[in-house]
Amino acid sequence: MAVSASGEHAGTIGGGVMEMQWTERAIAAARAAQPGASLVKKLFHSRDTQFEPSGLICSGWQTLLLKRLDEDVLPVVASIRETFHRHECGRMRIAPAEFTFAANQRGPQDSTFVYTDEQHWVYEQAVGVLDTVYVVGSGHVGLALCRVLATLDVRVVVFDDRPDVETFVKNSSAHQKILCGYGDVGGWIQGNDHEYVAVVTAGYKSDEAALRSLVNKQVRYIGLMGSPAKTMQIFNDLRAEGIGEDFLNRVHAPIGLPIASHTPAEIAVSIAAEIIQMKNHAPA
Repeated sequence: MAVSASGEHAGTIGGGVMEMQWTERAIAAARAAQPGASLVKKLFHSRDTQFEPSGLICSGWQTLLLKRLDEDVLPVVASIRETFHRHECGRMRIAPAEFTFAANQRGPQDSTFVYTDEQHWVYEQAVGVLDTVYVVGSGHVGLALCRVLATLDVRVVVFDDRPDVETFVKNSSAHQKILCGYGDVGGWIQGNDHEYVAVVTAGYKSDEAALRSLVNKQVRYIGLMGSPAKTMQIFNDLRAEGIGEDFLNRVHAPIGLPIASHTPAEIAVSIAAEIIQMKNHAPA
C-alpha cells in the first residue's frame, strides 16, 4: 500500500481499523522532517492474544513493514510503473537501507522475507503482471473471456487464424492479438507455472491442432471447451498419434467451473473462475 504525506493512498493491507491506524503511521512518517528507521511488526488478529493485537478479530496474523521512500527512489518507482504498463514482471527488493527493482526478473519464488532483527532483514517480491492467460480462438466465447480477464491482474493474449473475423478485429480487451495457425500456438508460449491456456476455437480440428502444439508445454492450466462427445473424439485422435494420458489428464474438459452456463458471457465467467481457482491453489 502506498501512502503520501497528503494522505492519498493506493492499495490495501487488509482494511479495517488496522489499516486506518497504519495509514496514519505512514502519513506521519512521510511528513517527518527526517526519515526514521523502517518498522517491522507482527500483528495478531485477536483480542485475546498475548502478542501485539492488530485491532481485528478475524484470527490469524500478518507481518507489516513500514518504510519511507524519498525522492531519490523516484526512478525506481517509475521503472515499476512502466513494468505494470507493459504488462511485464520484475523483482522488487526492500531492506533497511535499500529499495531497488530489477525489470524482467522474477526469481525462484514470488516472494521471500528473511528476518534476523530490526536492522537485518530483506523482503523480495515479484512485481507487475505475473500471470498470462492465452485465449486460443477469438469467437464469441473468446471475446467474452478476454473482456472478463481484462478486469483481473493478468496479461491476456488471444490467438486466431482468421484475420477478418469481427470478434477478432473488435477485440480491444486483449493486451496482445496474434494471428497464426492454431498448430503454431505452442511456439508463442514459454511453458511455465504462470501461464494458462483456454482453448475455445470454432471447431474440433482447430482445437485438436492447438492441443497438439501444447503437448510439451508445462503450463499451469489447459482448458478445452466442448461437449463430452467432441472431447472424446479429440482425445482419441491424439491418443492414436501417440500422445499419452499424462498430457490428456491435464486438460480441463469441459472447460470452466460447472455453473450451468450457456451464454458466451456466462461461459467466460466459469472459465475465468476456474483459472483463478488454479492460480490461487484453491481446492475444487
